[in-house]
Amino acid sequence: MQLFNEKIPFNLYFSAFALAFSLGAAYFDLKNRKIPNWYNLTGFGIALLVRLVLLFISFEYLKSGGLGFLTGFFVLFPFFIFRLAGGGDIKLLAALGMILGFKGFLWVFVLTAIWDGAILFPLNWIWTFYLFLRLPFPLKEKFNNIVSHFKSLKRSSKKPYALPVFLACLSYIFLYLYANQFIIHYLGHRFDLRNNL
Repeated sequence: MQLFNEKIPFNLYFSAFALAFSLGAAYFDLKNRKIPNWYNLTGFGIALLVRLVLLFISFEYLKSGGLGFLTGFFVLFPFFIFRLAGGGDIKLLAALGMILGFKGFLWVFVLTAIWDGAILFPLNWIWTFYLFLRLPFPLKEKFNNIVSHFKSLKRSSKKPYALPVFLACLSYIFLYLYANQFIIHYLGHRFDLRNNL
């Protein structure tokens, strides 16, 4: 009995696991504004165990996971020092680095930046502005409420970072399954998602 289907590359299994893992992280982050340590460590541990088993096939699986882990940890560490990211976010990215490997993690990190910066962040501000405009106050008082609200956002607990990470994992799998030939055609074979370990 085969454990894996030979026609399906291993990194697609890793990507599916990353999607499920990031969905759970988004749930915890939206509910509690915190991702439990046990959850991140479990995801990391499972990915490490699978990559250790894959040592029988190739050392590249463990090497890629290790590089992904280090990249995921250190890419957010400066933000953590300046209190722009939480410790759970760093552990989440480190675990995803181990799950996806180095190249896969870089794709997800870039997609996360796109989802977070270009889509979710502006929508959040637009929606907040819209809600305050609907308040039954005079215009000056509405403006003061908006300013004080945005100031409180800077002081309040962080926004849920795991949600754009989940959307990025979802986008990554979509690109892998449906847009890979397009990516290869325009960016070259070195960007082939099937080569990610």
